[in-house]
Amino acid sequence: MESSIFRASLESEHFRLTQMHSTDFDALYAVAKDPAIWAQHPESNRWQEAMFRRFFAAGLANPEGCFVITDKDTEQVIGSTRCYRFDHREPSVWLGYTFLARSYWGGGANTEIKQSQLAFLFGHVAAVYFEIGENNIRSQKALKKFGVEEIERSEQGLKKGNLEFRLTREAFRGRSLIG
Repeated sequence: MESSIFRASLESEHFRLTQMHSTDFDALYAVAKDPAIWAQHPESNRWQEAMFRRFFAAGLANPEGCFVITDKDTEQVIGSTRCYRFDHREPSVWLGYTFLARSYWGGGANTEIKQSQLAFLFGHVAAVYFEIGENNIRSQKALKKFGVEEIERSEQGLKKGNLEFRLTREAFRGRSLIG
């Protein structure tokens, strides 16, 4: 299996996830320039245009692709998420770099989007990993709804202060958090 499998387009009831293109910068930055989105994030200055440009460029260059998330009712871009670090031996992939417009917080959007992604991913991999800043309580709580297990706390390098989580296909199977 190749990492290009993760470049699919996905849909849930309310959201469409399509592969990011260079022309998506303005719509994504219109969402990402809200400093409150990044307040609990290790890179809390990602709302600044220069920092977001780096984040955006990394998404475009990512071998596993990067999704733009669109609200199907309004056709508004509301955020982004991506798969990364595909390991064909396990097989596994990491899922993260997700941000959503604050107007979509707390209403089930993240759960619906992740449910759709995980259902797709577990058709191809045995495990999905997540990396979240230790102070990003909002994202940790959202993930724990899926039954993830914490596997590591990074204490050095670029990952210092991040928590790593794993969700297996078996743990996910039969868990529906929508509806």
